[in-house]
Amino acid sequence: MPELAQGRFFEAYGAAMDAALEAKVRDIEPWLVPGLVVDRGCGTGSLMKHLAARGRKVVGVDLSDTLSAREAGVIQANVMDPVFSDGFISNIVMSSVMHEVYSYGGYSMPAVVVCLSNCARELRPGGRIIVRDMWAPERDTRRFEYEMDADVWERFLDFLERTPEPVEVEDVNASRRTARLSMRTAAEFLSKKDYVQHWELELKEVFTSVPLSAFREIAGTLELRVLHAAPMRNEWIVANRLMKGARGEPPPFTNQLVVLERPE
Repeated sequence: MPELAQGRFFEAYGAAMDAALEAKVRDIEPWLVPGLVVDRGCGTGSLMKHLAARGRKVVGVDLSDTLSAREAGVIQANVMDPVFSDGFISNIVMSSVMHEVYSYGGYSMPAVVVCLSNCARELRPGGRIIVRDMWAPERDTRRFEYEMDADVWERFLDFLERTPEPVEVEDVNASRRTARLSMRTAAEFLSKKDYVQHWELELKEVFTSVPLSAFREIAGTLELRVLHAAPMRNEWIVANRLMKGARGEPPPFTNQLVVLERPE
């Protein structure tokens, strides 16, 4: 499959994203207000189809033409760009999308600002932007000691060499296959280490790119009200992703949810 302009392969995440659908719906749906829902970066379309089945009027937006070619109600467009008229939308949902905006926007926080700014203009008064993504720890001095199995260790060394942003690592011991990592570096590597089939693609993306403090700052600049901004812990992810092939204490959270509202 050819690489898209923003670097994403449409099928790379399909099974994994759909497997987390129940948790996504549980987190997102209570924050929706009446009116049109736009699933920005809709991927396989599973989330938008679920919401539509529950009586929501939903439109999907995705850069890939895979879904738009066969599904009504899906617009092929870049989630970075303006898509709808100002004040037209009640809800914009971005699930596992914002880290891609950052990564394929040149590892740039301004790309995130542009995306959220375009979303904010499209919202009606009282409309909401709901962002669910991987947890992005704030930078701090905590360290996480992690002991790895042999296959995970090999990916860890590759991660250290090729990850696009600086990592914070101490006391790398090859004989014991251990390292001390900052919380952000630990969360970044542990959240992607098992995506072996699409490892090359995973290395291009920065999952822990937009911490909650950045969302709060951007919201203030765009005059959006922060209704909710908090990390979450999915025990299935901890057991089956973060700690698979690992020994040590996992990061305390797995995901984060941000809800922004355009004031009336």
